[in-house]
Amino acid sequence: VVNSVLQFLQECPMQLELKQAFIGELNTIREVDATGNEFSTARYQGACIDLQSRSVRPAVFGYKGPAVGTRHCRLLTGGKTYCELRDDTTGFFRVAWWKFKLRPSEEIQFRRLLQLSDQALLQCTSTSPRAEAPHFAQDMRETFRTLLQHPDSDALFPNGDLVFRWNGHEWEQVIERTKAEAPVLQSLVPDTIQSEAESRETRAAHLLR
Repeated sequence: VVNSVLQFLQECPMQLELKQAFIGELNTIREVDATGNEFSTARYQGACIDLQSRSVRPAVFGYKGPAVGTRHCRLLTGGKTYCELRDDTTGFFRVAWWKFKLRPSEEIQFRRLLQLSDQALLQCTSTSPRAEAPHFAQDMRETFRTLLQHPDSDALFPNGDLVFRWNGHEWEQVIERTKAEAPVLQSLVPDTIQSEAESRETRAAHLLR
């Protein structure tokens, strides 16, 4: 998470001044589990920015936007870990296509993980099992099932990127041009340009007469 934030700050076109990074000991507390063992966990796991006051505050995000299961698949299939999701110019929420194909060994591993209990799945798949949200195991199961049902990029993205727009109440999916339509549209471009050029030549010939 820290690397993603720092990468965003590095690539952001705006000039930003980072005054304090609330990580490490500053954001770590000690807790005790049911068996009496101490463990470390994060004091805050989310933050939001007030654009008017320009202040940063702790936050908890109950809703994480559309296509969460598909977005989680990116982390397990070698996709780019950080990518822009929302386009401020159009207001669209875009889950970008990425290239992947599950190996047979990965399919076997995911099926075995689905057979584990929630506690065992938590221990096998999380780097911080004691700090995860209660729905962590459920989210992981959804991700594994999605990948097993869609084992490559063409199956997961039959129409290219997943695009959503806010209709005032919820995110609704927008169907863009499909991959099958793209070559057809591209093949029409030269003819269109040629016909426009011919029309301009015809008009010019009439003016010269």
